[in-house]
Amino acid sequence: IADAAIAAYQSYYEAEAVFWDPPDPGSPLLDDVLAEPQKSFIVALLGQHVALGIALRGQPTVHPEVIEVRSPTELVILSCLEPDPGYGLYNLDSGERLDDVPPVAEGQRDLQSAVMVFEDGRWKASDLQGQVDFACKFAPTDRALPSV
Repeated sequence: IADAAIAAYQSYYEAEAVFWDPPDPGSPLLDDVLAEPQKSFIVALLGQHVALGIALRGQPTVHPEVIEVRSPTELVILSCLEPDPGYGLYNLDSGERLDDVPPVAEGQRDLQSAVMVFEDGRWKASDLQGQVDFACKFAPTDRALPSV
């Protein structure tokens, strides 16, 4: 289950690049990669971005590993991310990068945890939490659960 959940976590970022640029709160991809409560949060944020005429751009390089199995249908992934240097909010009309998100610093790493749930026959992210500019190590680490 770890491999399938990690693949779904990585698929979230592929889908994010589509539903966030331009922002599309009605994208069917949201149902593919997100579960509640994260889905409602992202849909609302996408709606705000539509109203503001902005897009989120820049996809990180992820280094995920499973650190906790809560049940056969819920687990936690931890990932030390390499943020994309172009990560940020952009005006859809002008293409100009906005100052809302600080630029990525050279060598910056971010940490993200993802609660993944098995729903409708697939793994989906139900909670995403992160810390920016965090000293973390790329997987595999000693926090990961052993693969058997």
